[in-house]
Amino acid sequence: QEAHQQELRVVAHISSRYDIKDVLRAGADGIEHIAHNMDDSPELLDNMAAEDFYVVPTTAVYKSFMDSTAFKNSLNTFSNWVDHDIDVALGTDTGNIPAGESVYTEMELYAKAGMDPYEILKSATIEAARHIRAADRLGTLEVGKEADLIVFKQNPLKNIGDLGKPSWV
Repeated sequence: QEAHQQELRVVAHISSRYDIKDVLRAGADGIEHIAHNMDDSPELLDNMAAEDFYVVPTTAVYKSFMDSTAFKNSLNTFSNWVDHDIDVALGTDTGNIPAGESVYTEMELYAKAGMDPYEILKSATIEAARHIRAADRLGTLEVGKEADLIVFKQNPLKNIGDLGKPSWV
């Protein structure tokens, strides 16, 4: 409550299926991570979608250390989030994959979970800016905003993997 009174976001770092209910009850604005055994009941998903609530799944970090069944379960949970229109901001939390590479890995995993390339790009730009309350200065190409421009020979909206092949930055 104190953070919200100061107009700050509250984001919880979770590691188990039980944390998410407590996070929502406490009024947090989002979560970091996706546990392989998360509760994805319709009621919980509806609550996550109804709020100004963001998830930063950090799927790439789990790919590197979870067994294949647990990782598949994580992607299934993320797929349920996508299907329920829960706000997603792209982010990584990995020390075992180089920083730039982990972003591309994260995007490819989002596609594997069923998110279309346009939504993936939004999760890395405007949705990430909204999540951190910086959409007034980041996230879109507009006069007066900060931005980096990347040019591609191929269309990443057709193949998200093409984001890893910029021709100019």
